[in-house]
Amino acid sequence: MDVRGPRRCEAPAASLGTVTTMAASLAGDAALERAGTPEFEGRFTRFVAQLQFVPGDRPTGRFDVAIATASVDSAERERDDLLRSPEFFDSTRVPEARYLATSFARIDDGTYEARGRLTLRGVARDVPLRFTWSGAPAAPQLTGSAVLRRLDFGVGQGEWRDTAWVGDEVRIAFALRPVPAPSAPQAASPTLAEPR
Repeated sequence: MDVRGPRRCEAPAASLGTVTTMAASLAGDAALERAGTPEFEGRFTRFVAQLQFVPGDRPTGRFDVAIATASVDSAERERDDLLRSPEFFDSTRVPEARYLATSFARIDDGTYEARGRLTLRGVARDVPLRFTWSGAPAAPQLTGSAVLRRLDFGVGQGEWRDTAWVGDEVRIAFALRPVPAPSAPQAASPTLAEPR
């Protein structure tokens, strides 16, 4: 399953020690390999991201991202209903996935690793994100990727635990392109509001 889709959100960010309020466009993709069928693309259309980051030899920051799993959109209604079901995301019982990182490491020039924890279906696991931080301080660009195993989070119950049908390894890629936005108070954690 590829999960990919731009979405506007308020994202306070710290760049080179200067805190600014940013609006970010987020795109992520993940891939579940299905035996005999091609990978498919989709997206989460609702999420909130609060991002702070100060690059350097000893980077600091905080990534806090909340995703409404029921907003998954793979352009196929039957598949989306399955992904929202108790067999996969269990979106009715656990409507939100959250990634929180407060520890960062510099890998090389412009490349960093966020050492965070993903909570999905109520199961929390460590998931490091490798990313690059580039561009002007006032308009940075953040792109990166991660790999996780869906069965570690219970994504795929019953017959869907069989990796002959859906691969266990999930590849995630993301891109953040912040642009200046009006100042807004920074919340303690992101909250997803129900759509009107």
